[in-house]
Amino acid sequence: MGLMNGPEFAGGGRCNGQPPIQAIIGETESSATVILSRTTGPFKIPVISHTASCECLSNRKDHPSFFRTISSDYHQSTALVYIVKHFGWSWVGAVNSDNDYGNYGMAIFLNKAQKEGIYVEYSEKFYRTEPEKLKKVIHAIKKSTAKVIVAFVSFIEMGLLIDQLSIQNITGFQIIGVEGWITSRSLFSQNSFHVMGGSLGFALRKINFEGFSDYVIKAFWDTAFPCSLSVGNSSQYAVNCSRYQDLLALKNYNEDVPEQRYSSHVYKAVYAVAHSLHSLLKCKEQEGCEKDLTIQPHQVVEALKKVNFTVMFGDHVWFDNTGAAVAHYEVVNWQQDLDGSFQFKSVGYYDASLPPDLRFMVNTKNIIWAGGQLEKPSSVCSESCPPGTRKAAQKGRPVCCYDCIPCADGEISNKTGVEIVAGSKPESEAEQRRCLKRHTETGSQEETATRWSGDALSKDNLGQLKDEDFHKAEEFVQLMRILYTSTLCVSCEKNATCGQILPILQKLEDHLTVKDEDTIFVASIKEKVWENLSQRYQNDDIQAFLHEATALAP
Repeated sequence: MGLMNGPEFAGGGRCNGQPPIQAIIGETESSATVILSRTTGPFKIPVISHTASCECLSNRKDHPSFFRTISSDYHQSTALVYIVKHFGWSWVGAVNSDNDYGNYGMAIFLNKAQKEGIYVEYSEKFYRTEPEKLKKVIHAIKKSTAKVIVAFVSFIEMGLLIDQLSIQNITGFQIIGVEGWITSRSLFSQNSFHVMGGSLGFALRKINFEGFSDYVIKAFWDTAFPCSLSVGNSSQYAVNCSRYQDLLALKNYNEDVPEQRYSSHVYKAVYAVAHSLHSLLKCKEQEGCEKDLTIQPHQVVEALKKVNFTVMFGDHVWFDNTGAAVAHYEVVNWQQDLDGSFQFKSVGYYDASLPPDLRFMVNTKNIIWAGGQLEKPSSVCSESCPPGTRKAAQKGRPVCCYDCIPCADGEISNKTGVEIVAGSKPESEAEQRRCLKRHTETGSQEETATRWSGDALSKDNLGQLKDEDFHKAEEFVQLMRILYTSTLCVSCEKNATCGQILPILQKLEDHLTVKDEDTIFVASIKEKVWENLSQRYQNDDIQAFLHEATALAP
């Protein structure tokens, strides 16, 4: 193409000429960059993009000469899973642009979310020229129960989506966004903030690029388009500027100038090519560069793989084995100041260069949630089942959607949301949703109460009683009052603990020095115990049983 459109005429059957270009900086959108990279790839012409983040461009077989100063969306999708899991949202909705950027990014998110136990109620996509699909997205949002929406959407599609949410007054949803739109000031308005206020998302880092904004806003326009300085004759002004009218329409469009999130990536791309050419020309300080060298595009590709430098605002520039930069994101929150102005409040970060447990950080205290709320919203399909109930799956829905139904008679659950008794290990997910059988040593009411009162009179405890203890009988009588209550309600089982009651009572009665009424009280207990035993067992059995129990008594 360069030879065909060059200024020289060539005769004969063979064309020779210098390569017209050594590198291309661009494109902006991923889909356009894919086309450009596939076109230039066979010629080994490097393409360096500052914003094309689709993971599809990481395939070195399809895009061997592609580089980018932004990271792959693999990291952004991973970061989305981090933030959803961090806030305990297990039930979300998903919307994406129907293009390379949205489809690949959402596919990675859905795959990773599933592995982390995050369920998606709906996943819808649309393209900017498909109003019917946009209506389908709005319908899915309106009927959904998920209160969190993950929006992996390009800037243009997000504008269309916000318009429809505003028109239909759809509010109360916590929207999680991506770098493609989360810091776009042109999306901010009073109407849009009504539905989008409190949105959270990942943005390219804000850069302090000293002097650049002044140049873009004033010096560049004054130099590139001198007609903008014209004064006096308005007709002459119109003539001078007529050829620039399309470009002048962009003069006040300074979307990224205040924060330089994207312009800094263009800067890095330009300097990456410059450093590559510098190394190929063998430039040396005070000696200059070799002027007669012919540099081929494939040489620039190899040189780009080796660049390693630091730019003036402190960022380190190098490319990994996929041709991408390391992922660094800010977590930003859409907020409104007291004076009514809007801002992207930085509330955290995601840094892929750090160990996994340190990559993600968010300061929850600084977040304003959807609807201006100060408390984090909940987004689950079903709330945790309270103790005494178990999960019953809802037919045709994910396992996180269930009803809570009471445990059957003889079954228990002793934890909220988890129906496994402490100490038990679930064998399967199904077992985690069921109630457990209640285990008892005997099924009788008598054993429960007898054990309750008899534990204090167990063999170990009784063995510690001495004769002098019975001289403190006034205190011991209080215990007997408790025992008396239990004997009025239940009958003694024929066991050693219960059998020891009679010998102990006899010993107590023999040593009792308290009031006569207490002596009568102890005697009545003896009578009641004997009566209960007589009603349940033959006399011979009772005598043998008491003989054994007496031998165990102190």
